[in-house]
Amino acid sequence: VSALRSFVENQASLASASRNHQNGGGHGLNGAPVGAHIIGGAVIQQQQLSVNTPPPQQPPQPPQQQVMMDQNQMLRSTIAQLIDAQDYEQAFTKALSASSAEICLFTCRRADLLSVLQTLDFQLSQPILLCLMQQIGSVLQQQHNNSGIPNQYHQTVSDVKMELEWLQEIALTIDPKDERIQNHVGEVVLQLANTIHARLNGGEGRAGEAALRRPLQMLLQVIRGIGVLQQPQQQSHQLS
Repeated sequence: VSALRSFVENQASLASASRNHQNGGGHGLNGAPVGAHIIGGAVIQQQQLSVNTPPPQQPPQPPQQQVMMDQNQMLRSTIAQLIDAQDYEQAFTKALSASSAEICLFTCRRADLLSVLQTLDFQLSQPILLCLMQQIGSVLQQQHNNSGIPNQYHQTVSDVKMELEWLQEIALTIDPKDERIQNHVGEVVLQLANTIHARLNGGEGRAGEAALRRPLQMLLQVIRGIGVLQQPQQQSHQLS
């Protein structure tokens, strides 16, 4: 049936072409083919004109910085959606995979600490908790190494207190005996302890540091309770 239909269609096409030829179809003024242009007596086919037509210009590419900003905005949107869906593990996994302190802090601000960690059913796995402790700890270290508060992350005292609250809850939640992290937890906790000691010893006189002293001391006591630290060499700071 299909072969017969093709034969009929071919025959109809041949018949139509024959009628056009007999009726002078396909030619215009002075016998020029339809679709041709007559310029100075010369017949120029449209196909030849199209050869000289310049190709359409490509739209300008956005600068690399703009591309990165757009990607960060898309990532923030994705993380926000995951948090709204209470898929905290995936949200923090994406944030930490970005290797961006800014994205990590955005995720902490966007999430509810009470819902994520202050429940009987912890919402984050031990590897994510340890990576999060390391990432937030690196922000505290950068703050100390730079000009204090506010700094390159545009931090306020309230922002730093939020970070210390997250670190304290992580320290209370983390399990140093978990086989997935037991080979790394000691190094991360020691690095965090050194950062806290550095801020306590060198933060006097900096704007906002006085308000952070007690939260830093409390965090230091909590991470000592993890049980992976030896007695620190630095001078200990007693709670005032």
